[in-house]
Amino acid sequence: MLEEFTTWVKIAADKLPASMRGIVSVGARSDNQSARLDVETPLAIGRITFWESGDYVSEIIDIAKEETIYSQHGHIDREDAFVEAFLPFFSFLKSMSNRN
Repeated sequence: MLEEFTTWVKIAADKLPASMRGIVSVGARSDNQSARLDVETPLAIGRITFWESGDYVSEIIDIAKEETIYSQHGHIDREDAFVEAFLPFFSFLKSMSNRN
């Protein structure tokens, strides 16, 4: 599932609004390799970490308050579940971006 996530998240990162910057990176090879999407906005930073096993964690941190304001974790076993799983993450980040 990691390859499917990496392909999907690169497309998603390219579609981010101008007020948001996304960087996709892949971790070192391991038994349960991971990939990450880091997203920066003027008010918050977010990260989705996805492992080959299908497990994921998504978090958003308010920069000014230095605290986690969004956190979700789960498991995905189908490529068509990425949008449903990560839509709340992107929606929350977009709402933070629009506050500026």
